Amino acid sequence: MKIRHAIALTLIILSAAKTINAQSDIYGLKLYGFFQTSFYQQNFNMHQMSGSTETKNLNTFWQQQMNLFLAKDISSSFSTFINFELTNSFSTERNWGTFNLEEAWLRYSYSNLLNIRGGLFIPSFNNLNTIKNRSIILPYIFRPLVYETAMEQIMSAANFVPQRANIEVAGELPVSDLKLNYSLYAGNSEDSYITSDSSKGGTSGTDSTKFKLIGGRIGLEYSNLKLGFSSTFDKHNQKSLGLGNVSRVRLGLDLSYSLFGFTLESEYIRVLHNLTDDQKATLKGSSQPAGTGTNPTTTTDQSSTATPPAGGPMQTTDLDKKYFYSCLSYNFTDNLYVYGKYDYIKDDASLGGMAVNGYSFGGGFKPNDDILLKLQYQQMKSDAVNVKYYLIGASIFF
Repeated sequence: MKIRHAIALTLIILSAAKTINAQSDIYGLKLYGFFQTSFYQQNFNMHQMSGSTETKNLNTFWQQQMNLFLAKDISSSFSTFINFELTNSFSTERNWGTFNLEEAWLRYSYSNLLNIRGGLFIPSFNNLNTIKNRSIILPYIFRPLVYETAMEQIMSAANFVPQRANIEVAGELPVSDLKLNYSLYAGNSEDSYITSDSSKGGTSGTDSTKFKLIGGRIGLEYSNLKLGFSSTFDKHNQKSLGLGNVSRVRLGLDLSYSLFGFTLESEYIRVLHNLTDDQKATLKGSSQPAGTGTNPTTTTDQSSTATPPAGGPMQTTDLDKKYFYSCLSYNFTDNLYVYGKYDYIKDDASLGGMAVNGYSFGGGFKPNDDILLKLQYQQMKSDAVNVKYYLIGASIFF
């Protein structure tokens, strides 16, 4: 049944695309999007507890992601936007990738200072979250680790950044040469609390809890400088560890600065869990043996159902997380650039108590405004695992 529904929806979208192209001047509906395709070589080395090393090399073509957008200015005050996202060579028949309705919202703009948005949307958190699927404006193929869909089997992006919200008040205020902007939003709780087709009772896609996500971002812009502070408050489902609902705070700082052809982009994320005394005692008593590093089977996080292998060191009792990335790029021309990027991630619940460092170098060339060709080297390294990627790809705007 799901396959038939997906096929029908795809046919409707394609049919609408033909109609929209012919009637866009009449109805004002804009249809556009991005997709990114690549080829990469992966070299994987993992040190076992026995002292041996597991080596795995592979290469593959990768249809990484496509986003299809529909937008319309209904009036001078009202606008609407829809975002469909397909990842990892999506196919229902082959059980590949995902197909999601990422956004569908209506916005009322009273003034620059006051905009109200409702529906489903990606919330403002640091700088990259809201533009992470705009591959044509991102310099890299393999995105910063917590934003990269290829990392979902190892750690959930939702543990670091909010994935969706449902209502928002936002705006900006010019103050002399400064521009202050804000976003305050609320939404449903994390995915594990959302009713699915297999759930007993309730409507699929609805929140099964009374608590909700609350968050926001405050930003400042001055010339080529952008600064921002973000935070969210919600609950993290840790029933798999016997903790129940754990209060969680995400904090974020972002910085962007451009000068003399150089552009610096940096973000810091800190995730804190407020455990009760009973939850602390339960977590300490239920710590489990862990495996090695970035192997997906070592996780005890709610985002994975895998069971950690026995015989390793004791799993940490720390649920808090840290993430940092910084990317420095240089534009030789408007169409040619190079960059270097560093990532650091500490997520004991998903990564077996080991920190992961990421190193990346690359560049890109735009033969025209709608095509961006990219090269990238990406390494992820911990005490136990060393993974290297060599990527070549293209981002296309249509």
